[in-house]
Amino acid sequence: MIGSGALGGTPIAEAADGALAADATFVAPGGTAFVIWSVLYIGFLALAVWQLLPVQRGNPRVRDVWWAIALSLLLNALWIATVQLGWVYVSAVVILALAVAAAVVVALSAIPPDDMTRSTVRLRT
Repeated sequence: MIGSGALGGTPIAEAADGALAADATFVAPGGTAFVIWSVLYIGFLALAVWQLLPVQRGNPRVRDVWWAIALSLLLNALWIATVQLGWVYVSAVVILALAVAAAVVVALSAIPPDDMTRSTVRLRT
């Protein structure tokens, strides 16, 4: 919501002196491309609530993938902060890290839970 300007801050398209505006470069996404993020954030909130349900405490998929999802969401927030601060080059590095974290989420999600518990180190809280 901060990246949209709805709850304060500058909209992403206007931040960093307009470096990410739709007309800034040939590869910049159109303004409507950012509309999807409201839907994504609602999905992230639903995922967080679902993971916190008591029935999910024993779910091996949740147990083994939660940290990668959390890392992805933290990097997403960090990207918004770096853009808001005008740090375009740092934001590019954060986006690369976010892409790696997202790939880890996808890769871990593709492993059957029984195989995952035998082949990965799980973080316990």
